[in-house]
Amino acid sequence: MLELKDFEKIEELQTPFWYYDLDLLRRTADEVAKLSQKYGIGVHYALKANIEPRILQIISGKGFGADCVSGNEVIYAVEHGSARKPSFSPAWARPTGKSRARLIWESAVSMSSR
Repeated sequence: MLELKDFEKIEELQTPFWYYDLDLLRRTADEVAKLSQKYGIGVHYALKANIEPRILQIISGKGFGADCVSGNEVIYAVEHGSARKPSFSPAWARPTGKSRARLIWESAVSMSSR
């Protein structure tokens, strides 16, 4: 959590910038992990929300899966260790001219060629 003395440091930064309270994220992830185990609910983090590697590391360290809506997100999740339980759920509302099976196949081929 930010303390008053931290605001002096923030004033020196160029904007825009992102501030992550990683301690708060860890505590929140701990609570979510505890509740997901208690109730048998799987948790997936949507990579489209934020792909900052430090955030993914914390989230994947709790055993959460990665919710991916594109082949590139699947690749990124695998490369950054956050795809223990990947979920591929593209936004089907946007017509791409490709079937779900074709998109999954393309993602798998792309990942295997790396």
